[in-house]
Amino acid sequence: IGVQVFINFAYMGGFILTPKLLAEVRGLGAETIALMMVPRPLTFAIAGPIAGYMAHRISARTTVVGGLLSLVASLSTFAFVSSDPKTVVVVVALTLSGFGIGAAQPRIASAVANSVQDQDLGIAGATQQLVAQVGTTVGMNGLEAMQVATVGSAGLAGSYRNAYVLGAVVALMGAVLATRLVDLGDSSAPE
Repeated sequence: IGVQVFINFAYMGGFILTPKLLAEVRGLGAETIALMMVPRPLTFAIAGPIAGYMAHRISARTTVVGGLLSLVASLSTFAFVSSDPKTVVVVVALTLSGFGIGAAQPRIASAVANSVQDQDLGIAGATQQLVAQVGTTVGMNGLEAMQVATVGSAGLAGSYRNAYVLGAVVALMGAVLATRLVDLGDSSAPE
């Protein structure tokens, strides 16, 4: 459940920043930005079923850590190119982000479900959704607050870099926490 907070913080924080970055730094219009954002939900939708299909071959721990590292790579890419976000780089970074969370989310849900007795599934699912919403809210507001708070000292592009670095650090913390996952549904997974 703790991993859920970190992944939603980073994913949704980056989600709220990217259109603003493209509008304010690149000067792009809403239509262009909307088209550039398509890879993110598309890869999210494709990665989930692929991760589910691979569940019997790859442990939950490996999948979740890999998903979070993909999110770290995405946010780090945005931090690196914040002064001049080229279209191809933005699309690749958004694809990494969508892939990362799309692969990790189903495995996080199954890890939570597998860690409780059947009679506690409702409570576990509700708790997971609650912390996901908390992570989302704090991430969106936290990264945007970092960007706005540092625009005066770091400049416009630098303020976005600072916010994306914060998101990448939080995602990395989630990856470290995810190394502690125990895949209770797979007896071949290391304890």
